[in-house]
Amino acid sequence: MNSIDFYIKQTRELEKIRVSSPNLNQMRQKQLEEVQQKGYFLMKNFPNNNIKNPQITLHPLPKNVNPKMLLHKHEFYELMYVYRGSCINHFQENSITMQEREILLLNPNTAHCPETLTDNDCVFNIMFRQDFFRYSLDILLKDNTLFSSFFMECMFQTNIAQDYLFFLPDKLATDTIERLIVECFEEQSCYGTVIQSLLVELFAYLARHSKNSFSLPKNSHERLMMKIITYIQESPGEITLQKVAEQFQYSTAYLSRMIKQHTGKNFSEIVRDCRLTKAKYYLESSGLSIIDIALMLGFNDVSHFYKVFKEEMNCTPTEYRKKHELK
Repeated sequence: MNSIDFYIKQTRELEKIRVSSPNLNQMRQKQLEEVQQKGYFLMKNFPNNNIKNPQITLHPLPKNVNPKMLLHKHEFYELMYVYRGSCINHFQENSITMQEREILLLNPNTAHCPETLTDNDCVFNIMFRQDFFRYSLDILLKDNTLFSSFFMECMFQTNIAQDYLFFLPDKLATDTIERLIVECFEEQSCYGTVIQSLLVELFAYLARHSKNSFSLPKNSHERLMMKIITYIQESPGEITLQKVAEQFQYSTAYLSRMIKQHTGKNFSEIVRDCRLTKAKYYLESSGLSIIDIALMLGFNDVSHFYKVFKEEMNCTPTEYRKKHELK
């Protein structure tokens, strides 16, 4: 039995215990009520608070999934991989059937419902917090227009972003994704670094052999915008419109219009988003004081940092750190 099959066996045994949990039944009831109100429910819970690494789950057995749950959206990205058997993914207007070794990357804003039909079907859900790609755009997506364009549109142009990217089997890609799965659940020494390397390989192989038409020339405005966002992300505490304009050799007026046109947000909103993203990272993963974090990210007035953070997150930085502290 290989490592993945062992993990599947272990997960199925735990699933038998969890399926009758009162807490699980209560959660499903709340989800069902949300479906009845909005047509879908929002899946907020992430397996743990680790920003840096993806998390993996095995899709439940058919008998353990309430068919009334139907469509749901995520607060994270999901990469679905059919390890064995098949899977039907239902969307609001259509459905697609995935066969063994096929891969689907979902837009978090897309309502969907995966369905397996037999106990033999094994589908892995590889989940990435949206922050993960905000931190890693420049590393993971360098020269990869397929994925960089997809993630940029999911983050900043939700009205035109594709619902998903679909990939047919490719041996290099499937070998890489299975190595990724093993690394994620074994968590051996330096596994975070290995995962980053495997993701670079995986995205490159998928883009190279992609049958998707969603691709942009390297000199496109969308590609340029990704570079601009990445540049802002590197040091949002010190960035100014003038600095960005000088870096990319545009006037501040033209750059400001271009950012608004391609992201739907103005420069100050982009900077605010990048600062808050890094603030969340530091609150979750470092021992820096909140005052130090605020100053590092360009908030000269700590009370202003508290105000901006609470408006966005509906909680103070202190409450956020307590909620997400690593156990």
